[in-house]
Amino acid sequence: MREITEDSTQGRDASVRRGTPHGPLIFIVALALALGVACGSGEAGKEQPEPSGAAALEEEYGIRITLVAVTAGGGLVDLRYQVTDAAKAAQVLGPGAEAPTLIAEESGKTLPSQQAPEETRPETGQTYFILYPNVENSVKPGSAVTVVIGDVRLEHLIAK
Repeated sequence: MREITEDSTQGRDASVRRGTPHGPLIFIVALALALGVACGSGEAGKEQPEPSGAAALEEEYGIRITLVAVTAGGGLVDLRYQVTDAAKAAQVLGPGAEAPTLIAEESGKTLPSQQAPEETRPETGQTYFILYPNVENSVKPGSAVTVVIGDVRLEHLIAK
């Protein structure tokens, strides 16, 4: 870099250098503004409300619903759940248990499961799935469904 002398700057300090990089400062200011806009918008960090019954299902039966999705060209609905407490989950899942009930909220149709829950005892941390025939295409991506496990109803889950 070349020093600028007092003669050429008309009274400026000789320590001022030509070509002082402002890039890092501009980057930091832009980053701070971008983060401030994202954090301050109110939407970026906002958590979605928990569907009714989700906390009760996990507390009472040690089960967390992780996915409800239309699959196989619309012919099946995939329900996935994770066991968070195997001892509690064994009350409603495992050998001899009935599959969770899946209800299409718009039509009120109950989708029959032709698959029983795993024939082994549920294990903590494991994710399981059950496939339901999508009767009359009752569930579409974006549709609300209700899942019933034991005496707990999870309403208004949105199918993907």
